[in-house]
Amino acid sequence: MSRGAEARLCYGYDLGGPVGEWRMAEYDEVEYELRLPWLDQSDYADAFEDQAAERLMLTLGGLTKDELNWWDGPLAGRTVRHERYTTVREDLGVEFYGYGHIEYGSGHVLGAIGSAFEAVPSTPCVVSPAEYCSWDENLRAALTALGITPHQDEAGWVLSAYYG
Repeated sequence: MSRGAEARLCYGYDLGGPVGEWRMAEYDEVEYELRLPWLDQSDYADAFEDQAAERLMLTLGGLTKDELNWWDGPLAGRTVRHERYTTVREDLGVEFYGYGHIEYGSGHVLGAIGSAFEAVPSTPCVVSPAEYCSWDENLRAALTALGITPHQDEAGWVLSAYYG
C-alpha cells in the first residue's frame, strides 16, 4: 500500500537526480552521466546518496574503509566502531534527503543536519538564524569534497515532496 505525498523543508542544495535532471555542472547532458571521479557509473542512479555519503565520511570524516563498514568484522568492537561512525557522521553536519518516490527516488538535496522539517499539519517550526553560519560552512566543505558545483549559487531553503 502506498503512502500519500509528504513534504520536507531543509536548508541546502537541490542536486536533482536521474529522474528529471541533475542540477549540477558535473552532469554531462550529452552522455547522460555525472562526471565525478569517485562515482561508480554502473550504479550511480540508484546509489548516488550512498556513494556520496561514503566519500564524505572517508575524505572529511577521516574514516577508513574498515571503520566505514562498522558492521563487518568481529563482533567484539562493533559498538565502538558504530559509535565512531555515528559521531563522525554527525560532525560532518550534512545529510542527503531524497525526494520523489521513496523506493525509487528521483532527486537529492544536500542539506544541513538539523535543518530538515517534516510538514505536519498545524505544527509550525521555528529555526534560529544563528545556526545558518555553521550550516553554510559544512555544506561548502561537503560540496568541495564531492567536487560538485550545484546550479544554485548559494544554499537556500528547499521544499521537496516524497511519496511511496
